[in-house]
Amino acid sequence: MDNDREMFYSSSIGILKNLSDSRGAQYLVALLVTNDLLVEALCDPALSRDQALALATAAVRVDPMTDATLARCLADSETGQGSVQVRDAPD
Repeated sequence: MDNDREMFYSSSIGILKNLSDSRGAQYLVALLVTNDLLVEALCDPALSRDQALALATAAVRVDPMTDATLARCLADSETGQGSVQVRDAPD
């Protein structure tokens, strides 16, 4: 992640499509949360609605304050104080 954040993110999305409850998956979710990539991942069109919901649920298990962080991010983006990056759908 330190060397190539974009590659880390795209690889993570591939793994998250088949999110399991393994320790490795939990660690990956924790990395997304702590590195401010969760909102971007939740908005990524590569994930289905069910996959994004599973990711959000896993994130709340990792960090119980995730729901408050997501709410603040959405409120900030609505008031123009923040932004949510949405990636293009994969080809």
